[in-house]
This record gives sequence, C-alpha cells and structure tokens, in this order.
Amino acid sequence: MAEKTSQMELSSSQRHIILKTTRAAFDLWATNSSLTFERDSLNPDILISFREGRHAMLYSRRNEPCSSAFRGPNGNVAHAFFPTGDPNFVSEVHVDKAETWHIQLTKNPPGTYNLLQTLTHEIGHALGLPHTFREDLVMFAFNLL
Repeated sequence: MAEKTSQMELSSSQRHIILKTTRAAFDLWATNSSLTFERDSLNPDILISFREGRHAMLYSRRNEPCSSAFRGPNGNVAHAFFPTGDPNFVSEVHVDKAETWHIQLTKNPPGTYNLLQTLTHEIGHALGLPHTFREDLVMFAFNLL
C-alpha cells in the first residue's frame, strides 16, 4: 500500500500499519545489536513524527525551529538528531509527510519511499550512528528508495 500519509489524514488501519512498521524498524536494531526497546509514549528516548516544510522540534527543544526544513516531495525524506549525552535529551526523528510512503512490510512500488527502511536508517542516527560508504548497509546515505 503506497500512501501519502500525514498525522491528520491517517485511518485507524494506516496508523496500525505505521506502528507495526515502526516496531519492525526497532526490532531490526534489537535483533542485530545488544539493545532492547519498549514503547513509552510518556517518556520517550526517541520520538518519531511526520512533519512538513519548516517545522518545530516537538520534545527535546519544545517549539524551537528544526534546523532541517523539508522541501516537499522528492527532497530530503527524513532526518534524525544524534544523542547529546544529556540524560533528559529526546532524539527526534522527523519524516516528511509530503512524500509518498509505502507503509507495508513489503517491497515498495516504484516512485514510493519505503517507510521501514527509512525509519531503520533514521533510528540508527537517533542511536548515534553516522552514515557509511558501504552501499549494502542500512546507514548508507542514499539507500531509501
């Protein structure tokens, strides 16, 4: 299912699929590391949201402008913030809701962005991982289509 998604326009079934896809992205990190994850919407360490255009930080720097504005379809599709070491810091992952996202846990059709792969990549940044030059790794910078 390729969907143009936004926080306001999601059906209940789409929200469920996006949560399942998000859980799968965290599960990939847990399976391939010694890390464990649990969902905690009241006190998150990593906060994921769909944003557009110029937008504000949601949690870690309440309502301060985000330093990375989205430019609409086919621009930067997502970004995340590295941990700072501050025990109260919440790393935010922002996903461009103007993009056409494939939200199923299957291969994406042409012209869509794979949400699972994008979230897995951005969660890596939220965990403190930089880009790699190896094209076969999830942290390769341009491996999202």
